[in-house]
Amino acid sequence: MLAGTWKAFPGPLQVILNVTEKSLRDDLAESGASPFLGHHTILLKRITPIKDFVCKANDPAERFCTLLAGWPTVGVGILAHLTAEFLGKHQGIELWPWIDKYFDKPVLIGRRSDLYRAFRSACLRLGLPVLQERDGCYIVNEFVLQAGVPFNQLSALAEACDRTERLEGLPNVDDTAECAAWSTAVAHRLPNNGRLVLILSSEGGDYYARAYAAIRQNMELQENRFLQRFRDTLNELALDALTQCGSSTAQFAKPTVILRDETLILGIPPSQDLWTVVIDGRSAEVDAGSDGREIVLTQPWPDAVTCHRDNHTPIAIPILARRPDAIAMFHGETGELVKAAQLDQTGTTLRLHPGPYLAAGRRGFCCNGEDSEGGLGPLHFLRFRLLNQGLEITSPYGHLALAAGGASHLGFAGQHAVDLAGRRLFAAVDVALTLALPGDRLAAPYDLVLDGMAKPDGTAADALRVPVQRDDLENGRVLVGSHLAHHPAMVIRLRASLCLRGESRALASAVAFVWCGLDACRPGRGFRGQRPGNALPDLFDGASLADTGVGFHSGRTGEPVCVAFRPVGRDAGRAPWTFRFQASDLFVELVRSGDVSAALRTVQVSLGETVAISDDQPADIIVHSDDHEADLSIGQRRIQGAFQRALSRHIAHATLMEACTGAANAITIHKGPERSVAIELCRIARPYTPRRFQIDDRPGRVSVTLDLGRPIHSLCFDGIDLRSGHTVAGALEPGMVMVAPNSPLASASLAGGAGTAYVLTVPYGMKAASFWLLHPAVRMEGDAPAEPLRNLRSDEYVLAVAGEWGNRITDTVAVDCWTTIDEAAGVALRCYAALLRCYEQQSWDRMSWLPGLMRRAANAVIAEQGLPPLVPAFAQQSAEGASESWVPLTSPWDLAPGLWSLPGSAYARLHETAAPLLRALHSLARLDAAGRVREAIAQGLIGPAFARYYGNLQEAHRSDSVRLSQFDFDQFVCEMSRPAIQDESNDTRCPLSARRHRDAVRRLRLAYGRISNGESNLIRLGRATHMVNRCSSAQPELVRWVHRVAKGWTRAGVPALPVTAAEEEASDFLSAVPNLLSSLAMAARFDRLEPGLLDDYLARLGKITEEDPAATLGFVTWVAPDLFGFYLVLWDVLSRSVKS
Repeated sequence: MLAGTWKAFPGPLQVILNVTEKSLRDDLAESGASPFLGHHTILLKRITPIKDFVCKANDPAERFCTLLAGWPTVGVGILAHLTAEFLGKHQGIELWPWIDKYFDKPVLIGRRSDLYRAFRSACLRLGLPVLQERDGCYIVNEFVLQAGVPFNQLSALAEACDRTERLEGLPNVDDTAECAAWSTAVAHRLPNNGRLVLILSSEGGDYYARAYAAIRQNMELQENRFLQRFRDTLNELALDALTQCGSSTAQFAKPTVILRDETLILGIPPSQDLWTVVIDGRSAEVDAGSDGREIVLTQPWPDAVTCHRDNHTPIAIPILARRPDAIAMFHGETGELVKAAQLDQTGTTLRLHPGPYLAAGRRGFCCNGEDSEGGLGPLHFLRFRLLNQGLEITSPYGHLALAAGGASHLGFAGQHAVDLAGRRLFAAVDVALTLALPGDRLAAPYDLVLDGMAKPDGTAADALRVPVQRDDLENGRVLVGSHLAHHPAMVIRLRASLCLRGESRALASAVAFVWCGLDACRPGRGFRGQRPGNALPDLFDGASLADTGVGFHSGRTGEPVCVAFRPVGRDAGRAPWTFRFQASDLFVELVRSGDVSAALRTVQVSLGETVAISDDQPADIIVHSDDHEADLSIGQRRIQGAFQRALSRHIAHATLMEACTGAANAITIHKGPERSVAIELCRIARPYTPRRFQIDDRPGRVSVTLDLGRPIHSLCFDGIDLRSGHTVAGALEPGMVMVAPNSPLASASLAGGAGTAYVLTVPYGMKAASFWLLHPAVRMEGDAPAEPLRNLRSDEYVLAVAGEWGNRITDTVAVDCWTTIDEAAGVALRCYAALLRCYEQQSWDRMSWLPGLMRRAANAVIAEQGLPPLVPAFAQQSAEGASESWVPLTSPWDLAPGLWSLPGSAYARLHETAAPLLRALHSLARLDAAGRVREAIAQGLIGPAFARYYGNLQEAHRSDSVRLSQFDFDQFVCEMSRPAIQDESNDTRCPLSARRHRDAVRRLRLAYGRISNGESNLIRLGRATHMVNRCSSAQPELVRWVHRVAKGWTRAGVPALPVTAAEEEASDFLSAVPNLLSSLAMAARFDRLEPGLLDDYLARLGKITEEDPAATLGFVTWVAPDLFGFYLVLWDVLSRSVKS
């Protein structure tokens, strides 16, 4: 406790203090008063005797602390005025000498802290703004905040406010959160002015936005010396007429990203100039016109968008980085993008204004134990409300703490409808107020002031003052619906203010439209409740007024509906309140995503229509429902309660591709009792995706019924016989019969069927055993190119015709398929190439003989000529056009694992391409040609940064007879793991550079993101994850061998190589796969020195995982070819420094 009490002040001085305290308290308590005592007037004749008495004390600072305890408004006012005077005269000079001069004595360091604590305590008692975060100058900044904006900074403030108004419009003076955000935007336009930025962006900064908006709109606000000077400054600037933008006059005032349900919208503001919009590297010019434009951003969302006009600075808006740890934060009421954040392992805290939010991420996450919900695409969503307690978002990728900012918060909650301009219309029956206060303000008593109510004749009713209970403060929610239960049925504009008990100055305020008498909002269909007395039916458009509420007219699906109400209460006499809502029975919107300009053309789809999409014509679907309880089916996937969160669902292109296949390609909504009424909204098909592709096998022939939903000009084929290598090509028009001797198309015919169906008949005309794969394509017009048939996931339709002398072959072992080993090699390689394509399921079922035929041919080749004839298989790559998430079902591990163990010279005839594994194999060939490691270094195949890890490097340089050895593997691992390593970082040719390894890890992470989104990969990914986690158990022979012949490389003797960085090792698969690939590469390249090493490792791996490892190893190798290639080269190089 400080020594002394307020009784230390003499009686006459106490009279002055009491009068001054009451005068300032009365000014401060008025509605609309400034919360900064530096703005209020204090008579000099009153404070002069107070100053004289304080300065006569031996310790003036201690006496001033006593003054703050007894007369807090006077004490805070004096210090605030003193600081304001200092800021107006001595910008940039230390404040404490100025305070020392006031007290006629220096204030000791310890007394400065006492003065700060007494000052802050007085501000909290008065409900004045205080700083919520401390920095190195927090004591001085506390005084600066209460002093307010200095008069010599009013010009800079006015110019920044003018620029902000031009870009964002004016804020709503009755909404604290909106004014605070507006003031923060002003602060961002004040570079190199730290103290002014501090004042505007701290608690109470919303006052400056409110003051500017009130002056610009000629609204009443309590006069003070700041407001007078600020008005004069604005008049001197001669600002233009009121900018017609902002929430009340335009939908967008600047390029804005808004989330509506699950659909992301880029709002372009009105402009006479063309806007250039850049999304994912694609740009388009947008004519926003006088009303502005909206661009629907399809999923997956871009990481950022950029908008700019001629001669204007580009505006870049970060949205959601393409990382699994990225999070986008949206305001829960307006949907506006608030922050693009990132999870990490460091415990970062993000401060946001209190209120409702919606978080979106590319991977699942949870917030205080509540899990996010997956959307109908590669995104996850979660709604939450940030109040006093704070929250934490967590996921396997990291965490992020959320803390409510220092400002007090007040907002509306409850059942409501949102119009197209983002305004909310609440039902009074359950309307509530959410509030949040900084922890040091919770002890004070508060009232809620509700204003805006009206009498039955529409005149203003008295404001209602509701005490806030302690439990309501802690819970952050106050129910106010009961206070409106007896209000006349009408729409009112309700203003809510949070005030200190007995005062009228609002610490926080909010405003919303409330329909008294409304029972239920029926989004898209209308409102059910009592007839509002202030409705203006003459201004209704597409809606009708009844005693039971307002209904939207049928037949206006997807069109806006207008309803209007006469302002009542304190707003009487103003322009009508007009709301525009989206009418919705059931409808579907199609959003093209091929380019930016396509996203401007959102098309409504007729019920039952077939919608054509493809990789060349990607599109998202937005389904609008009129029933919260309805289910939604996408192909064979059914989502129960799909619309409980929102009445529209955004279905991403990738989801459509995965879920809609073949005949199961309908988007269906299920309504009614037990969801028994199914309504087909539309069907998803590619331009060349068959509605029907049915194969019918009969003795001597095979027939295919094909239906594309529209007529075709001709059906084209190209095919290959896997046995002989012969090819065939041809085309059939409806009614034609083809004559093609010695091919499966001999006497093939195409006949018209029912509707748009066609029947292709192919007799088995081959005399020798043949295995034909026929790839169909369609030509819609005579001169149009033929397009292949694919399903929605880009899987190919193929007709497999395996026959001999009119009989179908089902068992390849029972027929002679080759006469020479060269023919067998050709069969094996052609089968391998065929297995690198992605086939539609029905087509694949008819090719069950293909893997067996490949293995049989490969085994025959290996038995006679060994592995070299099969090396050309490495040149085969997966076919283009397949789904992004598809991974081939075969690999060289299926063909012959020993192909990875051949000498480098065996790969010399392979052409070096951009394919990662081919590039690595070509490096092995060059290393083999160079001979020993020293030659490889001399020829530049291995960089000096790698060579330095050899312990005898200098000795080897001095003598040609010395082999490079004593490789320091531990040091190599340590340095390669450092993210900042720069060795050879610009040399992309070096196969063992740190850059090459980092790129390989990055591509692995990207590939994992692609394959993990495909449902077809779940089983294979699960098996691969199991294998990579168990690979260390299969390494005992490798470990023993390393200890025996490579002792000294590692202390542990295991092939542990650099893995992904900690922040990117979010899954078991990503964190463990490098160890498996390194082990495989080591076993493969050392197998030449220790024959059987690779076979032993694969056998142990198969025994532990209880399955043939070839298929899973092929999956892992296709997913991480860069990383496997890196390890192949590494272990090949190291094998050259080990003697067998």
